[in-house]
Amino acid sequence: MLTTFAAQAGVALGNARAFADELTLLEIARLTGSTLSLEEVLKRVSEEVVIALDLERCFIGFFDEIDYALSRAELGRLYAHGFPDGLEGFMRPFVIAEAAFEKLITDNEPIVINGAQDASLEREGPTLLGAHSFIIAPVIAQGEVLGVLYADSTRSAQITRREERLCAAIAAQAGLAIQNARLFEGIGAQELRYRLLAEAAHDLIVATDLEGCITYANPAVLEVLGFAPQELIGVKYSDLLIGDVSTDAKQAWRDLTSDSASTFSGRVARADGTLAYLEVKLNALFREGKITGGLAIARDLSEQQKLAFEIAQRGQAQARASELRGFLSLFTQAQEEERKRIARELHDDTAQTLVAIARRLDRLESALETMPLEASKERVRDIRTDIDSAIDSVRRFSRNLRPSALDDLGLLPALEWLCGQSLTPARLEVRGEERRLAKDLELTLFRVVQEALTNVDKHSGAASAAVAFAFLGELLEVTVTDDGTGFSVDPEENLIGAGHLGVAGMRERIALAGGKMIVTSSAGAGTRVTFAFAL
Repeated sequence: MLTTFAAQAGVALGNARAFADELTLLEIARLTGSTLSLEEVLKRVSEEVVIALDLERCFIGFFDEIDYALSRAELGRLYAHGFPDGLEGFMRPFVIAEAAFEKLITDNEPIVINGAQDASLEREGPTLLGAHSFIIAPVIAQGEVLGVLYADSTRSAQITRREERLCAAIAAQAGLAIQNARLFEGIGAQELRYRLLAEAAHDLIVATDLEGCITYANPAVLEVLGFAPQELIGVKYSDLLIGDVSTDAKQAWRDLTSDSASTFSGRVARADGTLAYLEVKLNALFREGKITGGLAIARDLSEQQKLAFEIAQRGQAQARASELRGFLSLFTQAQEEERKRIARELHDDTAQTLVAIARRLDRLESALETMPLEASKERVRDIRTDIDSAIDSVRRFSRNLRPSALDDLGLLPALEWLCGQSLTPARLEVRGEERRLAKDLELTLFRVVQEALTNVDKHSGAASAAVAFAFLGELLEVTVTDDGTGFSVDPEENLIGAGHLGVAGMRERIALAGGKMIVTSSAGAGTRVTFAFAL
């Protein structure tokens, strides 16, 4: 019976030790997944090792360098516990070499010495002065040995196999803490970089909650609306809208989905009581798969609206044409300068991606404590993919605004690129002997063809389009055709008054360049827009 009771007591003791080891590892895991600094985490881990293994001293050290050719490594930074007067009085140069190097660095196995003597330490591995028994385990992050976890006792205690396994597990957790710190450092740098870009954007960026209350506004609201960003926090976005735009905004809010954005435009109240005219793109914000609010990216079109309104008020046709050309001449000049500037700025879609990245980082931060290592790596790779997508979006937008091919190669290569970017399949056709044109004329033709293809994409419902260049001796004829729905053409129609600013802009650009524009279309028969110039 005594033997049976002793066996049962042994099982109970083993279970108690295993439970204690599990609690220790859980506490270490909690520390390594916490938001404490790396230095604080490693100091706390050193304390836990001393308590769990019933030892006296412990430190976690990092190698200054590892020389694989000479099988030698020397420690640099140390995080220690159990040395009231510091390490200086106990530590000789802590160098790992020869057999100890092979076991720790090459084989990634811990070293345990019981009953150590100074004469044997040089052969078995480095130690602190006064140690009777000690253990050294490698600290590994992403397959790289960064340093060691060292613990010892000056008493005649023996380090058991169980304690060796526990120490190795704790060293692995320390490696995880280092890896997490590296991940957060890299992600934090990327997040800061893109946050700075968003803060520098000239377009308004406003985030709201599900109730429509503003939770974030970028500094551009001060320049456009006269409000400091903090003044708008907590304000309902609908309180800023004037007139019919409120109805459009409510509909856009109801239309929010995960894969599309809603656009509306209208008047918004400024801080000084005047009105601004904004074009707003509204996107949904998500957290853990659920819509948590909206992100509005707005562009100030006040000057363009003012220009269109003034032109629409002109009474007589000759006066209207004269004023229109004057205003549009200034407008197109300013527009070109604005395009060059905007080419260096963020596009709306990029700001949306940045906010999405910030939300995903929040979720990753809260989940890292319990998330497996491989899953956290996968999350980071997904976020990096979104960041790369944002960078590609900025580059693509820059090319759309001012393609380098126009300046470097000329008009025709730039138009070939433009056809390739069109949502409607489009082709470029050239007849006659090609030649370079004046830079101003090439720029004008590029812009009007760009506007024509944009109209095809937005309004025609066409299956295909074509851009034809015909060099006919001293005459240049450029034609943009599509096989879409077409429309009824009224030569006397007031395009500005009807809101067709794009078509009016093309007509005035061509007129200012000394050319002529002809639009031919009918319902169901497609559209042909022709630009003719005398060379």
